[in-house]
Amino acid sequence: ELDYANIGEGHFSDARGAALGGAGVAMPYGIASMVVNPALLHAYDRSEANHKFGVFAGYGRDSLFKAEIVPAGFWYCQPTIGSAGLSYRLLQQSATNNQYEINLVHSQRFFDKSLSQGPVDYGLAIRYQKTNWIAPGVLDSLYSYHRDTIKIVDSTFSDYEFNKHVRQQRLIVDLGFFQATFADNIDFGVTLKNLLGYQWNEANPYPADTIIPKKTAPIINGGTTQARVIESLDSLYYVRSYKQSQGWQDWTYKNILLGICIHKNLSNRAIIISIPADLELVSLFNRKQKTGYIFRCGAELAFPNNFFLRAGYAHAPSVYYQGLPLNMVSQFSGGAGFKTDYFALDFYFKPGEWGLAGTVEF
Repeated sequence: ELDYANIGEGHFSDARGAALGGAGVAMPYGIASMVVNPALLHAYDRSEANHKFGVFAGYGRDSLFKAEIVPAGFWYCQPTIGSAGLSYRLLQQSATNNQYEINLVHSQRFFDKSLSQGPVDYGLAIRYQKTNWIAPGVLDSLYSYHRDTIKIVDSTFSDYEFNKHVRQQRLIVDLGFFQATFADNIDFGVTLKNLLGYQWNEANPYPADTIIPKKTAPIINGGTTQARVIESLDSLYYVRSYKQSQGWQDWTYKNILLGICIHKNLSNRAIIISIPADLELVSLFNRKQKTGYIFRCGAELAFPNNFFLRAGYAHAPSVYYQGLPLNMVSQFSGGAGFKTDYFALDFYFKPGEWGLAGTVEF
C-alpha cells in the first residue's frame, strides 16, 4: 500500500540539483543541497567563506504537484564551529491534496584533511512532514465466504469504490557525510535517508477483517471437552470513519544514497565540468521486499562568466511509483544558471516539470 507521507521524496527542492537529474549527494552546489545531504551545508559554507548568512526561495510544478511547489530557507555559518539551516517546502496538488515539510539541519567538520584526502563533514537533519490527501476512485475487492477446516463452503466477492482520505504526520532523522577530494578530482558523499522516524496516521475508510464462528464440534483433550470450529464466516469490509494509528516507521523507506562527483578542467582551465552520480538503495533493510535501485547522474559546465549549463538523467523502477501519475522509469532534465558573489539564479526543466530558484548570500 502506498505510504502517502513519502510522496514528496525526490520532488523539486532546488533548481540546480533538479537539472542534474536529482544527483548531488556529493556536490555542495548551494544552500538547498542540505535537503539531499545535510553534510553539504557546512561544506558549501566553507567554500563560500566570505559569506555567513543566506536565503533561498523557489517555485515550480510537476506532473503530480500541478498547483505549485514552493521551497524556501535560510542558513547561518561560523566556519570554525559549524552551520545551521532551516528549510520549508510546500507541495500542492489541489486544494485538498498537499504536503509541507520543515527541515532543520546542523552540519560541521568531522575530520580534518589528510595528506592525500580532503576533510570530512557530517550533517544531521530533523524533518517534520504533514500530508493531507484524498485519493478518488480507489477500487478494492471485498470478500465474504464460509469455510470449514478442509475447504471453502461458499464464497462471494464484490468491488467497492470510495474516496480515501489520509492524514499523516511524521518526524524523521536523516544523517549525511561528505568528503572533498576522496580521490584525485573526486568527491564522495553518503546519506542515510529516513534513518529514524515516528509517524501518526488517520485514514477514512479503513479495512476491517472478522472471523465469526458458525459451527463448532466437541473434542476431548486429556479428559477436557473443548469446542473446535469446523465452519466460520470470514469477511473483509470497510468502516466509514477515521482510524488513528501511530508508531515507528518500518524498514521499507530507510534508504541509503551513495554519490560521487568528478571535477575536471577543460579548455586550458577556462571551463570546469562537474559530473555527479548517485545510487539510491531502496528498502535495503526490508527483508520482505526486494531491494530497488534508483540511479541519477548529470553534468554541469561552469563558464568563466559565471554562467552554467546543466543536463541530467534519472532511472527508477516504476513499481515504487504505482498509483501516482509519474513516469519515473527514465527521465531527462536540463537547466541553466547564473551566479555572482552575492546572488544566484537557476532554472530547470523536465517533461511536464519545471522550476526556478534564487539565492542571496551576505
